[in-house]
Amino acid sequence: MACAACILALLDVLPANKRPESALALVRELDGLHSYLLFIGKDEGSEPLPSRLVVEAHLRSFARGWEATWCKLRQRFWPLYRQLADANDFLVAAAEEAARLTCRRHGPPERHLAVAWIASHGLFGLLRDSARWHAWRPRQRQAMPDIDFTLPALVGEWHDGGSAARELLTAQALQEEGEAMHHCVGSYWERCVAGEPIFALTDAQGQRATAQYQPVVLASARDEITYRLVQLRGPCNQEVGKKLSRFASQLAKVINAPERQDARRAALAAIDTLRRLQRDARHAPALPALDATSRARLLPVLARLSFEPAAPGTLLVAHVAGVDYHDFPRLEVQGLARFAAGDTLHVIREPDNPRDALAVRIDWQGHRLGYVPRPDNAEIARRLAAGEGLVCRITRFTPTAPNWRKIEVVITEDRA
Repeated sequence: MACAACILALLDVLPANKRPESALALVRELDGLHSYLLFIGKDEGSEPLPSRLVVEAHLRSFARGWEATWCKLRQRFWPLYRQLADANDFLVAAAEEAARLTCRRHGPPERHLAVAWIASHGLFGLLRDSARWHAWRPRQRQAMPDIDFTLPALVGEWHDGGSAARELLTAQALQEEGEAMHHCVGSYWERCVAGEPIFALTDAQGQRATAQYQPVVLASARDEITYRLVQLRGPCNQEVGKKLSRFASQLAKVINAPERQDARRAALAAIDTLRRLQRDARHAPALPALDATSRARLLPVLARLSFEPAAPGTLLVAHVAGVDYHDFPRLEVQGLARFAAGDTLHVIREPDNPRDALAVRIDWQGHRLGYVPRPDNAEIARRLAAGEGLVCRITRFTPTAPNWRKIEVVITEDRA
């Protein structure tokens, strides 16, 4: 549930004529309000959003006024929690498209995209964009369709009391589930590869559901991994009955059984295996992540987040990897880490590096900062080995960020 402080902060932002007229008017909308505030989220970690952006999002969301906003939401986008869950799927695709546009491995966090999208286009604009995307969404060819890759099973199959769970371990199985259930789980392959298992559930009466689980690494024991149920959807994203809901919760306990700890670790490690296969195949997705209208509406959202589309000739925008293990900590302690956007860096191949023959080192004024992150280093190493001229510059230095996110660089073709 959203905290009382979050509710008070929202009400404080709204003009008097946009607030609820009474305590009863507020209490009446608490369920939807909690869904909205949980979707907006709050700052956690090292990358807070500018407070003005959150304020703009709240103002756009309730621009019609309190009563009118909730009335229209009930008419068109209810239950709100389900519509926002679908919108999060849309924002995952938007983050993928943002990564492509900006030549980064990852786009902005979904929470940042959510706030910036609402600030740019309004809450109703986001929900309409999400609905349009879900209607448009192609029968996506997965990122690596030519690679025969099967995920390591956490459970495989499990039966209890007439109900059955089948783990979806291939891109094809995931796509078939999405087509059979008429929802977007077919586009979740990258999440599965990242360690989020998805199961097809059936009960004795033939009712069906799709369940998604997410890993949680306990801070008190970094190698202790547990899973929690995060999504449970029936055909066409309908609600799931109590029997299958209980079965999905029981399945979480089966996944988290002590004897499956090694299987849980293997599930999280699968992404490294697939990335090696992707790097060797040098294959890219053939289909866009967003429809044309959404791609156009993404641009002002990215501008609010200072994510500019990459210029022609850009090969990669990334953070320097391994900065903790080279010269950066010493430079910082000595007060010599005077980095500025535009500073020229040097990229140097290290074919004899015992850890990675494709390693590409990044130097600044004779100091070793770190390396181009894997697996993105493969293409950079290939171009350097072929004698191509590349230019590397600092795009952003954020002293308050964790070391691994302090130095952002861009690598481009040398067109001089």
